[in-house]
This record gives sequence, C-alpha cells and structure tokens, in this order.
Amino acid sequence: MNHWHTTLAAVVLSGLPAFGETGPVLTGVSLTAGRELRIDGLASAGLACMLQRTSDLTIPFGDLTESRKVADGDGNVTWTIPLAGTAGFFRISASVERQLLTWTDLEAGLLGTFAVPLAEDGDHRFGYSSGVHAQLGNGDLLVVGHPYFDRQAEVALPETLDGREGTRVGPWIDITAGLLPQGWEDGPAYLVGGLLEVGDHIHFTKYQWYNGSGADWQTQGVYQGGYDGGGTTSGMWTVDNPYAHHSRVGGYLSSPPAALQPEWTYLAGLSGISGAALGRWGPNLFAIDPTPSDGAVRAATLMCHDSEAHQAPDVLASNASSDWWVANRPGNQQWWIANKVTDLKWIETDTRHAVVGFVYRGLGRTWYGLNEASPGLPDPYDDGGSGFHAEGWALEVWIYDPEDLMTVYRREREPWSLAPVEVVLLSERLPGVDHETYHSFFAGPARTELKTSFRNNRWIILQEGGYAANEWENTPMGYVIDVP
Repeated sequence: MNHWHTTLAAVVLSGLPAFGETGPVLTGVSLTAGRELRIDGLASAGLACMLQRTSDLTIPFGDLTESRKVADGDGNVTWTIPLAGTAGFFRISASVERQLLTWTDLEAGLLGTFAVPLAEDGDHRFGYSSGVHAQLGNGDLLVVGHPYFDRQAEVALPETLDGREGTRVGPWIDITAGLLPQGWEDGPAYLVGGLLEVGDHIHFTKYQWYNGSGADWQTQGVYQGGYDGGGTTSGMWTVDNPYAHHSRVGGYLSSPPAALQPEWTYLAGLSGISGAALGRWGPNLFAIDPTPSDGAVRAATLMCHDSEAHQAPDVLASNASSDWWVANRPGNQQWWIANKVTDLKWIETDTRHAVVGFVYRGLGRTWYGLNEASPGLPDPYDDGGSGFHAEGWALEVWIYDPEDLMTVYRREREPWSLAPVEVVLLSERLPGVDHETYHSFFAGPARTELKTSFRNNRWIILQEGGYAANEWENTPMGYVIDVP
C-alpha cells in the first residue's frame, strides 16, 4: 500500500457517518486489480445509501453522481469508483427522496424582519444598496454598500426580528479589490452581482450595469481571508460555456445541491440587465467549477433562455384571479423583454428542495421611450428617463422542480424548455390603480429587486430600498425564513 492509499484509508476509516453511530458507516477501502477504488460500508438491510465526498471538511459533503446503492440482506453496500481525482473525505448518507417546497411552505417559515442600517462612514454606507449579500459562517451577512463605491461590510442581525436595524460589524472593505475586466474603460459602472461564502472563500460575480455592446466581459472572482479586508483577491475570469455569456452569468450566486457536489462549487446566473438583450429572455443558471484555466472557469448548463426564440414560457400565477386578470390574461402571461429575474436560488434541506426565483413583470400595454410616450396609461413607477415602461407591474415567485434542472444537466432536454411548477403573485400595481395590492409579506413597489441567500435552512431575502434609513436614503429591508 503506497503512502497516498494509506492516507486515504485513514480518512475513510476515521468514520464520518451521516446519521451518527446508528446510521450507515464506511468500513473499508481497497484498491482493485483494475486500479479502481473500492469503498465498503455497512447499513440497515435494504437501506438506500449515497456515497458522499468533500475535498475539505470546511465544505459540505456532496453526493457522488449516480452513487445510489441499496444495502443487501446483511447490510453490506459497496462502491467502485475511478481512482483519479478521488482523494478526500468520504462518508455514507441515507438516500433521501426530497419533497418539493411550495410557496406556502416558505411563507409559513417567516420568522420576522430586520433593516440594514445606513452605517455611514464617509462616503461608504448602505444607502441605495442593491441588497446583494452572503450569509457567513458566524451567522452575519456580508452586504454590498452604495453602488458608487466598491465596498462591502458585515451586518449582524438583531436578536429580535421585528423590523429593527441590524448592526454593522467591522470595517468597510472591498473583497473584489476593485477588479475590472481586461480592456474596461467605462468607469465604476461594474457592479457586484453575487456573493457566496464557501469554506474560507467568498466567491463573487461582477457585471456591467449597461452592456449596450453585448461584450462578454469577465465576471467571476474569489476572495480568501478575513473580513478585515486583509485577504487575497483573484480574478476576473470568463465562463467557458457557450451559453454562459457575461449577461447570463454575472449575477446571483447559489450553493449547489448535493447531487452536483463536489465537482461544482457554486451556481451562478444573471437575467434582465440593461443593454443588449442577450440575457433578457428569462432565468439563467449554471454550475461553476472556479478553478481557472487560460482565464476561464468551467460551467455546466442548468437553465438558460438565450434568445427571443428561447424565451421563458407563458405563465399565469395561481392567485391572479381578480376581474382585471380574468379580462387581460392572454397578453399578460407572455414574457416581455423588460421583465427581470432578480434572484434565483437552489434551496435544499434534508427533506425538501426547490429552485426559487423572484420575477417582476410589466402589465398592460408596454413601450420603450419616455413615460409621456405611453400608448395608454402612464407607468406608475416612472423614473424620468427613457427606457422600457409598462402601465402596471407585478412581483411574482417562480418555483422550479430541481429534478427538471437535473435533466438539463444530464443533457436529456434543452435548457430553455423548463417551466416553473408553481407561480404565485406576491404584489401588484394594476394599470389605472393608484396603489399596490399585496398578497404576501412584501411591501413597497411591485417592481422591486429582491436578493436572497440560503444557508443551514435559513433563507434571507433583502428588498432593495425597503427601509427608510433617513430622510434622504433607503436601505434594504430583510426577511428571515426558516425552511423546513
């Protein structure tokens, strides 16, 4: 037995049962005559098991793809896997058939709300923050600040979730180190689109706010170190996948499900940014291996709407039943180029899962130009500029079945063929109505940006501009949900 094999055997036999001493355990490892790795385990007779691996104990274990095995009558279960790339920590987990989460499940888990403080320090503050954030291992959040300044800061949630402010912890830092794409000449309009802590790394994405030329800029980066700003930043990298253009992959980040670990470290996507219409046709999501090679990282496609021909499907929210909706359904079920997916997360617990996205969409007649050029009623959320407008707006949650995304991953169906299994109307500002109607716990405009994070069954949603921090500036309002 060589040194590598001895080390691996010690790791395996050290015992990392997924469910304690009474659960399935690894009992041995050996090298076959064909130079493959054989791993043996013991479980209850007939128990379905998965072999799990991680390269680092600070990173969650993930199921090895297609490793589901059933223990025989004596409780024995065996895997034989290729030797290459298998060094690491292994354990057995009982295979779980997860049920699909519904919006009712998620809504019922609301624990309360909090506000992101202004936390002003010179120019740096959370005023006008987009709400992009990561949940940290200590329970705090790392939240982006004002978009004019590349800074982030740690926020501790209040003990009582009754809408009171959290507290800024530590200094304002820039984990992106001001990195910009090669050849960039457009000033500071390159924004942080996503943050995700994995082990002792913070992965981040950045994107061009207005990508009129459709350039495929570098979007991926990583920071390693403490939140005092003294760490090391690496990047930026493009994504080596024909669908993963800057405008489809430079935004929201998510942890991958167990079925995609450890090969893929995180998920990334982007939808609806201004400029060329390359990423404006529906939700996009990719699995990312952040190991760079020749300036790019690998990606697998999970969902993509890359063109008008492949736009998101027609949908109608299950609770869109008012007289207006009954009279206007056909034209308001179709995707419109100025609809936006503000966030998309793969949520997975021991027993439940779903891929959950937030979408705001235009209602009634739509147009491009100034608000006064309306073919009918004015846009209730006119910002005074030329752009896309609608007579009304709706905020929706779209829930996908993760198994559908896995069929795309296995290349069994096209990435633009997916449809949400549940769509729920959360708030609306109907054409000609002078107020919002709320169908859930969100307040404020129906055209609103929601950014989320998920970790250890805790789902946090930050609503951009949801809290009046002072007379002049708003900061994000936070919602904390316990996911079953």
